[in-house]
Amino acid sequence: MKNEFIYLDYQASTPIFPSSLQKMQPYLTESFANPHSSQHIAGLNSFKSIEKAKVKIAQFINADPNEIIFTSGATEANNLALFGMCHENPIRKRILISSIEHKCVMAPAHHLSKLGYEVIHIPVTPDGIIDTKKFESLLDDNVFFVSIMAVNNEIGSIQPIEECASLAKSVGAFFHTDAAQAPMCLELDVHKMNLDLISLSSHKMCGPKGIGALFISNEIQNQIRPIILGGEQQNGIRSGTLPTHLCVGFGEAASYLQTNRKAIFDEIRDRRNYFYNQLNKVADIKLIGPNLNNRHLGNLNLAFPQIDAEELLLILQTEIAASTGSACTSGIMEPSHVLTAIGIDTNTVDSCIRFSFGIGQTNKQLDLAVAKINNAICQIKNRQ
Repeated sequence: MKNEFIYLDYQASTPIFPSSLQKMQPYLTESFANPHSSQHIAGLNSFKSIEKAKVKIAQFINADPNEIIFTSGATEANNLALFGMCHENPIRKRILISSIEHKCVMAPAHHLSKLGYEVIHIPVTPDGIIDTKKFESLLDDNVFFVSIMAVNNEIGSIQPIEECASLAKSVGAFFHTDAAQAPMCLELDVHKMNLDLISLSSHKMCGPKGIGALFISNEIQNQIRPIILGGEQQNGIRSGTLPTHLCVGFGEAASYLQTNRKAIFDEIRDRRNYFYNQLNKVADIKLIGPNLNNRHLGNLNLAFPQIDAEELLLILQTEIAASTGSACTSGIMEPSHVLTAIGIDTNTVDSCIRFSFGIGQTNKQLDLAVAKINNAICQIKNRQ
């Protein structure tokens, strides 16, 4: 069998758009000036380039450029949202987060629980969708902050963010969504979705790694506290010298994706569905989470009955990139809290693998991947 490595882990990271790479390169060579050096033209030009990138990202989510705060990624953005907003509040002391949030929301929330906040996990349905009736029952005048991810990174469930945000706002709570996984399957509009804060990650949307953003509504910027101090950059909200090349690359990725969204979405969906149909012909698999029409366009979480997922991935390690869960928790040997939250039993959890799809894949590559997976399954069964 041909020894070609096949990447099926696009929800962990994506390849950079060629236009993003091209626009970044000058800022790694001749245009390297510090964008905060405002006393000379080189610094001013770098700053202008960052401001142009902000405009592109703002347009991508229908926001004002002043509402875009660059961060090192979605992890920092999520931490800034929670720690920045949930400082001393003498009246409201309750935080609501979904039971399937990424660890970079769960961990800050857990820390805030040690500082006097009551943190409650909102239950989800077996498809991984927020139970809006139970969510509504948790809302009262004690709720200060709500964080619900737009799209889940493991099972691809898409949340009714607009409805959830409206419910939270009805009791005067602030609403944040981790939208790191959303750009490759949804159109984002902060006004339509009624958001106070939204976290984005460049490398999940074909931009460079090491850069992300937190949208903070102009209406609440005076209420958020910085978690990184020292330079007063970005409206005094996030100190530190901005990496011009990464900001420019992120901005171009947002612009390219916005312009070519339909074609990209169609391509991702088609590749995902093709792979699923082909694998379903040769292997015993079970789709975990929502049906194909109601999940992230590039997500498949599949259970392989009687097959240990770790063993299967170990056999495929040099041939196929896939994962048993979030790349950000790799190395931590514990059951997926996402799969547990939707009621999947331990034996099934241990058989689940996430495959995720993106741009640039071919059906020929996917046929080869299916053959490799089927061959690995046969190896395991022959040893059982």
